[in-house]
Amino acid sequence: MAQEINNSRMLKKANRHLVLCTLRDSDALSVEELVQRTRLSRPTVLKLLGELVEEGIAQKTGLGESMGGRQPMLYALDLNRYFAVGVDFEFPPIRVVFSDLKGNIVFSKRWEQSYADSMEDVSHAILSAIHEGLESLGISAGNVIGAGIGIPGLVDITENKPISVARMPGAKDIEISSLIERDLGIKTFIRNDAHLLALADRSAFVGVNKNMLYVAFRTGIGMAVYQKGALYEGECGNSGYLGHTTFDKDGALCTCGKRGCLELYCSKVTMCGQYAGKTGKKEEFRVILAEAADGKEPARQIVQEAARCFGIAIANAVKLFDISLVVLGDLPYVENDLFLRTINNVVNDYVPYSRNGKITVRRGTVEEEAYALGGSIFVLDQFFKTPKLRLNVQ
Repeated sequence: MAQEINNSRMLKKANRHLVLCTLRDSDALSVEELVQRTRLSRPTVLKLLGELVEEGIAQKTGLGESMGGRQPMLYALDLNRYFAVGVDFEFPPIRVVFSDLKGNIVFSKRWEQSYADSMEDVSHAILSAIHEGLESLGISAGNVIGAGIGIPGLVDITENKPISVARMPGAKDIEISSLIERDLGIKTFIRNDAHLLALADRSAFVGVNKNMLYVAFRTGIGMAVYQKGALYEGECGNSGYLGHTTFDKDGALCTCGKRGCLELYCSKVTMCGQYAGKTGKKEEFRVILAEAADGKEPARQIVQEAARCFGIAIANAVKLFDISLVVLGDLPYVENDLFLRTINNVVNDYVPYSRNGKITVRRGTVEEEAYALGGSIFVLDQFFKTPKLRLNVQ
């Protein structure tokens, strides 16, 4: 009897997931359309819809077009009831977004922290931004299904906590997820920031290739590895820690405490620092990139050398994973981009073989206002996650 109850519960969970995902991927559907798309019985669909409406996850949206009889009632996800929070902890820039159940951004905030700020300062600023989002949307914490936080550093997803944060060498005993859960009761997930940025960008490349190296070219450098459409996180969630791979064992000392890390040779911070040292002017990376594209010195030499180092590192990653599509996230667009062009040339010079004949390095599609969306999408992926069926059959 217990096995029958367990089997019934699992089947109901699977059927509910099927209806929920069908509603997520559509605008509004009638009961008959849901029956056709899910291949579930009409009574099952009606019962599940009733539960979803009662829970506030789905809603009736009006009457559909008649096909000869009565106009059918239409159902859709209620996009004004439940939300997901995403946090992009790039540091010093911090970004927070709220999204609805379909991943549409409904609230966003960006600000800059000081390098002198402690982890506690930043954590409380993030908590304050979440409170601001709740107030702006006129909702309570109970309307939030979860929060996903992208950390630029080492994480332990088995413990759901950051281990270290890039550019914050004094950060220890980091309890940001516990703080949010204690204060608001919102389930909080800690993940690598490059992995979450890749989630925000993945939809543009799903139809191109299920295998992808997503290189987040940010204040630091990270990478997400997609194989057969799935993200490989690693044992602790730190796969693709590209920026702190060793490029020169006798190189300069990195903020991580090791010598010769890749970021010291080709990050935005490095190029901006080199430019300031040679010109006496502080410029944004986008400006330096544009000057390099126009052939202006010293921008051209700085950018080209950084691209050469970066290209070698990316080529090494390509050879390790045998993946021919590389996407550079958080790379500003400029005409005649010398940086991207040089990276492509170097990668293809260093990779001996590709099934497609050429390794493609592309610019990512996500704009800055959506950088934190990956955290929300991670939460939504958990919410819509396919249940694992383990039926007890005798």
